Amino acid sequence: MGDYPFYFSNSFANDLLNLQSNEMKGGQSVLKNVSILLPACGDLRHVMKTVESLPDDFNGSLKFVLNDIDPFSMARNVLLLFLITSCQAEEVSNVSTIWLSFQLPRKDYLLLQETLSKLIKMNSSHLKMKTGGMIDVNEQSYKAMREVWDEWRRYSCQIGTESGAKLYEERNAIFDSDPWVSVGLRGLLHDVPQQHASSVKKWFDDGVILPDAHAENTVTHYNPTFTGRGWGDKHAEAKGKGKLPKLSDVSNRRGLLMRDFRKGGESCCPFNQRVAVRTVNMLKGDVRTLEWHRAPKE
Repeated sequence: MGDYPFYFSNSFANDLLNLQSNEMKGGQSVLKNVSILLPACGDLRHVMKTVESLPDDFNGSLKFVLNDIDPFSMARNVLLLFLITSCQAEEVSNVSTIWLSFQLPRKDYLLLQETLSKLIKMNSSHLKMKTGGMIDVNEQSYKAMREVWDEWRRYSCQIGTESGAKLYEERNAIFDSDPWVSVGLRGLLHDVPQQHASSVKKWFDDGVILPDAHAENTVTHYNPTFTGRGWGDKHAEAKGKGKLPKLSDVSNRRGLLMRDFRKGGESCCPFNQRVAVRTVNMLKGDVRTLEWHRAPKE
């Protein structure tokens, strides 16, 4: 499932319908139902942008089918959708904070904990009934997401505690270990509208997005929904296994012989996937494809 959950994509939110330039161009009315499939959906950015962009006179129905191999991403999507469908008008800004901010005021953290507890107690049928059919999840997927929700609910992430400090240190270590972070940030700041560049830079610096700037002094917890598979545990396990073997030592194991693409006319050529492109198979952009074939018998 890859190393870390894709809670944010590397592309901007898009209106997937753009009705006023398509079916509703020229004042035409759209009455039909619309269904949109989003495989490897990642986060909800396209869903939110599409719904927000619907014309006021749109009187059809809109259905999104979201699918992703990562239960962490899908658990977060269902959590946010449930919050959106069940929150009161005065709680809208709280939902936005839970969605986007790495640090939460106590009020938002308590709302998150309450919502996680509700989802853990329910099953897929109850969720569909509670939301009036707006959210429909198959039971097998719901069970996988319930495990994620339960870990988030029990995660100790209070700012100023030992566990909170560990989370902060591990998150910084992840960013520091990725050489593409600074490159990607420069590209993002270049591409966003310049009036938003300073706020985007601030978010990358502190991870805090709150409706009131003065509320930054009230944050009490790190957002547990931005955690996933344990980085520290994984790297500790890797260290215990010793050094990785050289490629030359494993190139002819188990009766297989690695092709040398530099010599001879091979039918296949190695390729390098484009960097910073999200793929369905969750491979990183810098992963190269190698090919082995059965070694001839001597």
